[in-house]
Amino acid sequence: MKSKISVIIPCFNAEKYIKNCLDSILKSNFKDLEIIVVDNNSTDVTKKILKKYQNNPRVKLVFRHQNRGPVQARKILQKPVSLSREGGP
Repeated sequence: MKSKISVIIPCFNAEKYIKNCLDSILKSNFKDLEIIVVDNNSTDVTKKILKKYQNNPRVKLVFRHQNRGPVQARKILQKPVSLSREGGP
């Protein structure tokens, strides 16, 4: 049985570092990897940067409509959630 690694990245107004963060993780040689990015209602251009990754099958984007903080973003896998390209709990 293969192992799957899930990397959960909570972000809020992360325009300065989110591209570098994602590009670095995507360079990993580990093939069975998923990256879940939870945007906590950023007010800068973070959402625009993230949308450039929406066609990458290893990247799942969740856009929250209110900032619930990094702890709630990390708990996203503890309950059933639709990891759609837009929306989210």
